[in-house]
Amino acid sequence: AEPWMLAVISASSMFGNLSSYFWNRVGSARPKIPLIVVLQALVLLCVLVVAASPQSATGAWLLLASTVACRLLIAGIITTRSIAWSLNYGRHLRARTTGRLQVLSSLMVVLTTSVAGLMMDAHPENF
Repeated sequence: AEPWMLAVISASSMFGNLSSYFWNRVGSARPKIPLIVVLQALVLLCVLVVAASPQSATGAWLLLASTVACRLLIAGIITTRSIAWSLNYGRHLRARTTGRLQVLSSLMVVLTTSVAGLMMDAHPENF
């Protein structure tokens, strides 16, 4: 991938943060849970595109587009989820649940990257 593509991929989380207003408008007059399910399915589709993208210029463009789209969709999930939670749970329950989810998410990232790192050290040709 070109250096500018890597810069855009690195900035994709910022694009997601900026899209929260858009997701708030999208979810304002719709049922929240079905919207979250659709967004989650689209995130999985983006992950599959990343996994299946070839090592070529086309693959770099697929990687770029799917990474940015995935970050935008994840922002939509987070925004819509927080709206749904505010409608269904009290403030103290939301804070506790969000904290637990964040700890679980962080642990999963650490475990996944640790295992992947060990696997890559053992067999770097299987990248």
